[in-house]
Amino acid sequence: MLPRLLIDPPICARAVPAKTKIPTSNRVFLICSPLQPRVDSRLRALISAYTRTEHVPLRIIQKYRKYYRPFMAADLARVFRGADRALSPPLLICNRISIPPFAPNPPLSYNRPLANVLKMTDIRLHNTLSNRLETLQPLHKGEVRIYSCGPTVYDYAHIGNFRTFVFQDVLRRFLLSRGLRVLQVMNLTDVDDRIIQNAAAAGVSIREYTEKYVQAFFEDMNALHLQQPEETVRATDHIEDMVALISRLQEKGLTYPSEGSIYYRIAKFPDYGELSKIDLGGMKAGARVDNDRYEKDDARDFALWKAPKPGEHFWETRIGPGRPGWHIECAAMAMKYLGETLDIHTGGIDLAFPHHENEIAESEPATGKPFVKLWLHAEHLIVDGEKMSKSLGNFFTLRDLFAKGTKPSSIRYLLLSVP
Repeated sequence: MLPRLLIDPPICARAVPAKTKIPTSNRVFLICSPLQPRVDSRLRALISAYTRTEHVPLRIIQKYRKYYRPFMAADLARVFRGADRALSPPLLICNRISIPPFAPNPPLSYNRPLANVLKMTDIRLHNTLSNRLETLQPLHKGEVRIYSCGPTVYDYAHIGNFRTFVFQDVLRRFLLSRGLRVLQVMNLTDVDDRIIQNAAAAGVSIREYTEKYVQAFFEDMNALHLQQPEETVRATDHIEDMVALISRLQEKGLTYPSEGSIYYRIAKFPDYGELSKIDLGGMKAGARVDNDRYEKDDARDFALWKAPKPGEHFWETRIGPGRPGWHIECAAMAMKYLGETLDIHTGGIDLAFPHHENEIAESEPATGKPFVKLWLHAEHLIVDGEKMSKSLGNFFTLRDLFAKGTKPSSIRYLLLSVP
C-alpha cells in the first residue's frame, strides 16, 4: 500500500511556487507517511524508485531553502538520509510539510508552521472531566494530539453519529487555523458483541462483514467534506497491543479471571466514576457485566478479555483464547499512536460512560500518568424529544437523506447548527 500522501491528494500538502523559479531539473517532492516515515520500508522503497538523477537533496535544499519556509528545509535532508540521494526532475518541492522529531512517539503530522502559535491568544475548551472551560496547553509545544472515537462498523452510521464526526472536524479545522499542528487518530471498532453476532449469523469473517461498512463510512465522510485524520486504525489490527495492556493490568493486581474471561476490578481504582460523575456506593462487590454497552445504574466490573463462545471468532494469545472487550481497544490504540497522555479525547456524550470511564481505568493505573488532559463530548442529536438512535428506530442514514434529494452541504450545516 502506498503512503497516504501519494494516494490521497486532499490530504497531501500542495506544492507552492517559489518567488524565484527553480530549474525543473532541481525540483523535489517530500514523500512521507503520516506516521513513522523514517522507518517505513515502503517509504524507503518509494524514495528509491523516485531517485534516479544526479541531484543530491541536501545541495538542492541549501541552494533554494531561502525561497521556502525555513523550518522544513533541514527536515528534508533527515528524511532522505539513508535512502538514495538523488531525486527525479518531474517532482516538486513542497513548502508545507515538516517532519521534526516527535518526542518519544511517532513523527508529527504535516499541517501548518508554528509561527503563529507564539502570538495567539489562549484556546479554551469545555472539559467534561472538570465540567468547566480550560485552556488548551498541549503537552508538546505547537502540536495537538487528538484521539477521536470513530464508528462501530456493524451497520451504516446515522446522522446522529455524524453530528459527533462533524464536531470533531470543526475542532480539527479550528486548531489548524490557529497555526497548530494536529495529529488525530480515529479508531474503527470492527470487533464487538454486535459484529461478532452478525458476522456469525451471516457465516462470514469479521473482516469480510465489516469491510462494507468501513468503506461506506469513508464515503460518507467525503460526502460531508470531513477531513481525514492522520491515522484511521482498526481494532482487529491491534489485538497484540490490547493483550499487552491487559498483561500490565494483571501485573498490577487490577484484574481477575472467571470462566476463561478476564475482568477489571473497578474497586481497585479509586478515581473510577470521576468523568461520568456516577455514585458507586450501592454497587455490590464482585458484580460483573459482560455486555460492552450498559447504563450507569449497571456499573460493574467489566470484561477486558472475553472467552470465546461456540461459533464465535476468537484469537489465540498469551492470555488465552478469546477476543477483546470494547473498552480496552481504544485505550491500547490511543497510547500506541499518541503516547501515554493525550491532549484531547473526543466522542459522543453517550460514550462518557461506560466507554471513556473504562478507558481511564485501564490506562492510568498501567502508566501512572493522566490519560487525557481535555475530554470533549458532542451532545445527542434530538428527534421529537428523544436522542436519535438505532435502538429507538428514529434515525436516518446519509443514504436515506441523499435518496430524498437532500444535499450533503445542507446536512453538514444542519449538524453544525442544532443546539
